[in-house]
Amino acid sequence: MKNRNPMTGIYGRLSEIGLSKRYVKKVAFPEWWGDEIAQTPAGYAQALTLISRNLRIDIRSLQEEDAKPQLCHTLTVLNKSAQGASGEKFLWAQRLG
Repeated sequence: MKNRNPMTGIYGRLSEIGLSKRYVKKVAFPEWWGDEIAQTPAGYAQALTLISRNLRIDIRSLQEEDAKPQLCHTLTVLNKSAQGASGEKFLWAQRLG
């Protein structure tokens, strides 16, 4: 019986917040990365670290299988926007720089 790769669940959770598997692989991982690396505990930890650092997602929200991935809130940013515009509209732009 083949073991399920833990990256399948990570990609699924990230897609729920709008990040496609293709985008995550392109932005978060080096070219040599293969998802089979994450089948070991050390490889899985490395995958979570790379996703967290490169996409600025809180690593604790990645570690909890039932949690929705959350953006890291590290900076206070003021955006000039239309009156009445929601601040949530700008979260990805703020966090990704």
